[in-house]
Amino acid sequence: MKKEETRRAYSCDTFLAQGKATKQGQMIFGKNSDRYMGEAANVVYFPPKDYEAGSRLKISQHEIEQAEHTNGLLGLQPHYIWGLEIGVNEYGVSIGNEAEHSFIPPDTDGILGMDLVRLGLERGKTAEEALNVIEKAILFFRDNGLKGERFAETIERIGFENVEKALLQD
Repeated sequence: MKKEETRRAYSCDTFLAQGKATKQGQMIFGKNSDRYMGEAANVVYFPPKDYEAGSRLKISQHEIEQAEHTNGLLGLQPHYIWGLEIGVNEYGVSIGNEAEHSFIPPDTDGILGMDLVRLGLERGKTAEEALNVIEKAILFFRDNGLKGERFAETIERIGFENVEKALLQD
């Protein structure tokens, strides 16, 4: 008889309450993280900042083109990555990351979802602008990925610089 593999259940939930759902009609945005007990996740603030045209940015696993201006933001950052689990920028745009636990091994060369959260907050003054940053990556994979191919394999096949150029153009 084959021994069944058991997995510990983790919860990674983001929630939003607004309007009449809150006592004072304010928005409440939060997250229950699935971090391991004792694993550091820091509350961080990054002020708005201007950069020289053509500057480069080191994210968790890659280097990409830096925007000429980034928005200020507050977020929750795991100690070992550039990105954020959840955050809000100076314009009130809020984004949360969700984990999907899988038996499929994770990509090791792709852009992390948490890096996309931070990029969206740094570069989007509206929810739509932030979504566009993230959506470009998803649509690029849909249009350029091969059946059964993971995003990291698409990047490797096409070349990171070519993918980066496509994602950063308006």
